[in-house]
Amino acid sequence: MTEQATLEMIRRGEDAGRLASQVEDTLPHPWYGRDLNSLLFEQHGFDSLPWDDPAFRAGYRAGQAGITWEWPVVEGYRYGDIPTCGHSANTRDECPELGVSLAAIDGQPEVWSFAVVGAAGRRRVHVRGILLPWRGSDGEPLVVGAVEV
Repeated sequence: MTEQATLEMIRRGEDAGRLASQVEDTLPHPWYGRDLNSLLFEQHGFDSLPWDDPAFRAGYRAGQAGITWEWPVVEGYRYGDIPTCGHSANTRDECPELGVSLAAIDGQPEVWSFAVVGAAGRRRVHVRGILLPWRGSDGEPLVVGAVEV
């Protein structure tokens, strides 16, 4: 996916998250998920919500929380290949991270994390992606739309 397509998916997620935050208290509880999904489908023209897309999930979370973020494109590095699923694994909490974790953004110090400590034998990969406003479980920067450069 191109940077432009990733940013578009983030924006659609933001819109969906903002809409969800406005209507979630007005929907009847037992039907909340179904009614919200129907409303979001109508509003955004999705056949289904792309919850498997980390860019959509990041935008949705930001929109729902009312976070304003510029979604800057950054470069940095990580140890090991970029996960094909678009997000890193958080092995400590046994859940996915919100995006691909980086050891460092170019020009900033490396973040100490379990991934960096366990990096022996893994190649250092230079990455370009869209920076998220949240950090990973070990405080590492997270990006979506990650590509090797």
